[in-house]
Amino acid sequence: MFSHNFLYALELKELEVSLPLGLAHLDKSPLKAGETEVKYLAKVYQNLEQDLIPIKVSKLESIDGLMSSLVYSYVNQDQELFKSLFDKKSAKQIDFNSEKFKYSFDYLKKIKKPHIKYAFAYEKGYIISWSAIGLLTDRILFVKKVEKEFKIFDLAIPKDDHFFWNMGLYFKFAPFKVYSPKKPKVTKTARKYKINVKVHEFKNWLYIFSPKSKKNIIALSDNFPNNKEFKDYDLNSKAIELKVDAKRLKSLTPPIYMLEASYQLESFPKNIIKKAIKLELP
Repeated sequence: MFSHNFLYALELKELEVSLPLGLAHLDKSPLKAGETEVKYLAKVYQNLEQDLIPIKVSKLESIDGLMSSLVYSYVNQDQELFKSLFDKKSAKQIDFNSEKFKYSFDYLKKIKKPHIKYAFAYEKGYIISWSAIGLLTDRILFVKKVEKEFKIFDLAIPKDDHFFWNMGLYFKFAPFKVYSPKKPKVTKTARKYKINVKVHEFKNWLYIFSPKSKKNIIALSDNFPNNKEFKDYDLNSKAIELKVDAKRLKSLTPPIYMLEASYQLESFPKNIIKKAIKLELP
C-alpha cells in the first residue's frame, strides 16, 4: 500500500549519489582534475515497488496528500480543486480557459495506476517525478510547503544547474554497471560482419569502439526499439545480434574493443576500458 505520509513515513534518505565519467549527457562541470565520478550528497526517495497514489481528496499537509488530490482532480475533472493545489503566483501563469489547457486536462481523466517514481530535496522544496498508465512521458513537479500546506510551484531551472540535470540522469540509469562481455560469435558475409553475444541483463548496452577512434562508436541496446543506427536482430531477452558493414568496422583503428554496460556511454575512461575485451575479426 502507498504510505499515508509519503515523505514522513518513508523519509528522504541522505545518500551519496555518484555518476560515472563517460555517462551520456553527464554535466561534468563539477568534476575536478583526476576525478572519475560526479558526486552529490542528496536527500532522495525512490518508489522501487511502484506503490500507487490513492485517488482521493486529501489534506495538503503531506506530499502524498497533495499528489492524491492532484490525481483526483484529473480523474474527476475538478478544475477548482486543481487550481487550489498551486501557489497563487504560479496559478496566475496558467490560462485555465485556453484550449490547450482544456485538452490537456481532459486527456488526464483517463490515467490509471498513478505512482510517484522518485523525489529529491531541491531549493527549499522537493522535485517529484510521477507517472501513470496513459501518460506518454513522466511528469515533474516542484512542491514547497507554505505555512502548513504543500503547494505546486512554477519550476524554472537555471541553465548551469548541474545538480538538477545530473539527478535526473541518476534516477534514469542507476545503478551504473559495467561488464566484461561474454565471448561473442563473429561471422563474416560478403559485406557485413554478424556479431552474436549474450548480455548479462535485459536492455543492457553493447559497445564496439577503439580508444584511437573516439567518435566512431558502434552502440546498441538489447531489444531497445529506439536504437538509432544499429538494430538488434535477436528478439530474445539478453541476446544481441548485430549486423555491421565491414568497412565501418574496419575503419576503427586497432585494437578494437567490446564493452557491455547497463547505461548509455558517450566515452570510455581508462577505469571503464579495463572491463572491455578485444574483438577479434575473422
